[in-house]
Amino acid sequence: MVAGVDFIYDYEIASLRALSGALSASDRSKLQEQLRRYDRCDRSPNRRFQRFIDDDSDFGRTDWPEDILFPGSGTVHVADLEVVSLANECALVRAQAFLSFGRFDGFEFDFVHTKGEEFKRWPIASSFNELDSIEVGWSSKSVKLFLPFGPTPSLRKFTD
Repeated sequence: MVAGVDFIYDYEIASLRALSGALSASDRSKLQEQLRRYDRCDRSPNRRFQRFIDDDSDFGRTDWPEDILFPGSGTVHVADLEVVSLANECALVRAQAFLSFGRFDGFEFDFVHTKGEEFKRWPIASSFNELDSIEVGWSSKSVKLFLPFGPTPSLRKFTD
């Protein structure tokens, strides 16, 4: 993993936007509050794996309030989604989204026909605060929400 970068790529913003847009209002609020706490992300050199880091809680200095956590324990695959480039409709990024102990953890990406694509970088802090208004050149193609361990009241939409 490439440790602790303070930027996020445009397709990652589009993936977050797609995930957020598919959630219920209360779950969207939890996700947005969690994103505001992240300072940076780790990313594999090939950009296939990405996870977010909160410098305070990930290093044992503070805990997150229970009311912003999703139910569940361990690492759980909660969504499959696709985003497509507006400049090249053949360029597609597929992503799997994960929760870890109630926190949005990050994505595992699969790049389809993206050779030659130039991915823009955005600062993490401003990206999370302006998630819905940033023009990134990518849009959501599909989102499938689910929880492999069954429905819960808060996340029932994931399994419908």
